Amino acid sequence: MSTSHKHQKSAASKSLDISALRPLLASLIADGQVDEALDQVFKLLLALRDDNALMTFRLAKLLREKFGKSSEKLNREQLELFRQSIEEALSTTPDPTQPDGKKKDDPLPRPPLPELPTPEPRKRTGRNPLPPELPRERRRTEPSEEDQICATCGTQKCIIGVECSETLEYRPAQFVVIVDERVKMACKPCEGEVVIAPVADKPIERGRPGPGLLAHIVISKFDDHMPLYRLSKSYERLGVFLSDSTLGSWVGVVAEYFEPVYFRLKELVLASYVLGVDDTPLKVLDRDHPAGIRRGHLWAYVGYEGIIPRRVVYHFTPTWEKEGPLTFLKNRTGYIQGDGYAGYEGLFGGNPAQAVKVGCWTHCRRKYKDALDAGDLRAAEPLEYIAILYDTERLATSRSATPEERQQLRNQYARPAAQRIIAWAVKNQPNIEPKSPLYKGITFTINQWNSLLVYLEDGAVPIDNNSVEQRMRPVAVGRKNYLFAGSDIGAQRAAILYTLIAACKLAQKNPFHYIRDVLDRLCRGWPHSRLDELLPEYWVPSPERPLSPAGPKAIAPQDFAGHLVPA
Repeated sequence: MSTSHKHQKSAASKSLDISALRPLLASLIADGQVDEALDQVFKLLLALRDDNALMTFRLAKLLREKFGKSSEKLNREQLELFRQSIEEALSTTPDPTQPDGKKKDDPLPRPPLPELPTPEPRKRTGRNPLPPELPRERRRTEPSEEDQICATCGTQKCIIGVECSETLEYRPAQFVVIVDERVKMACKPCEGEVVIAPVADKPIERGRPGPGLLAHIVISKFDDHMPLYRLSKSYERLGVFLSDSTLGSWVGVVAEYFEPVYFRLKELVLASYVLGVDDTPLKVLDRDHPAGIRRGHLWAYVGYEGIIPRRVVYHFTPTWEKEGPLTFLKNRTGYIQGDGYAGYEGLFGGNPAQAVKVGCWTHCRRKYKDALDAGDLRAAEPLEYIAILYDTERLATSRSATPEERQQLRNQYARPAAQRIIAWAVKNQPNIEPKSPLYKGITFTINQWNSLLVYLEDGAVPIDNNSVEQRMRPVAVGRKNYLFAGSDIGAQRAAILYTLIAACKLAQKNPFHYIRDVLDRLCRGWPHSRLDELLPEYWVPSPERPLSPAGPKAIAPQDFAGHLVPA
């Protein structure tokens, strides 16, 4: 090929410019290089096809995120449309365990669907009764004086019964001012020896807010996702003006009080048998940044007992760099489950790294589902195999299986399906367009394959990271309302308070009652030796009386000063 042809070819291939391709094709045909001209046309068509497929996929994904369902459950009816072709593939897919490469004739074992109890037909019971613990006020009305006299004999009628109906009413919450009266006493004969009762313990010395108000502020922002300026306006409607800056400073005080509880939860999470991790961005104000705002990251770490999430802790890092999770998890040994984030790799396989990488099948399934939603029907086959993996988990859960029993079921049903997945991926990768969503799913499967198989070796390891992703949803909802954190320290305070609320929900405790009660104990000087009693999973509400715990050392916020600064 001449030098001019090479320049024209380079220009046409880099820019996909049809106008630049025309003179190239004309010169090639004039020189008798018809095959080369056809190759150039096909290369251009393939490039245009790949770009179009990628743009179509991105558009479909955006439309689905905007208007579609948020659930990622497999559409069984959609897969059923391809059932016949899938069944043929299940019987002809090469078995990678066979050394001779022969095709396996045995059908793929499928777990039986869990037997669900037959639901009883619902009876019409009318409206749900109102909770009996709600306070009730009784209003009695009687017939008129005229109707109380018998029209036949003129006798006064007597009461023979009462018919009751209930009306649900709402009264706005109200502030209560608690007046602490400190009694002063003196010796009258001596005209001296004056004593006065000690100052009542408060969360903020010489401050006005009580534990209940502080708990309500924290729950309103980090559980109900209400920005503080909106909360300030709602308080103003009740007759009390508290600026959003004042509310923000009070939130910081609560976070500082709960620091020791937070660090104890961190210790327990890091010591869990299986630890799951995920992250989500969180914008932070930064005057030194050209845009005035930069993107930090909030990480969720969930500790499992078996496959059940038991504890959770959040941590903020100013950037998405790997040093954040590596520093947090530097002493971690055992299983760590997450997505394909490359920053975790320093925890695995190195020295002294002793962690074991566990893959997430939801991330794998999501990529194939994206390809199927984009119209690539070839993704139905790996999705069907992955469905067998999840059917196995449902079967084990329905039987309340122990880790050993769960692993046996996985070996029986999930392991053969997993072998079909990798065989299908390796076989089809060379024939899939490199920029297509299906190619990305195959590449993810092959690159993460060793970590995806880890859960098959231990029945106490979950199949996916869904529990951690669920812990990120409150953060995603909250940032849509308050948009950003005021500083790195403010973001880490948010991580502490998100941790308390999420831990309460995992322990099935009321977050408001927990924060109000524990904050009251902490401001009275709770002993460090009894810190575990304040963890949500062990917390027992205190009786309605002043707390005076005895112990060798009491916790005070200043004991943990400076710990809020992120690593």
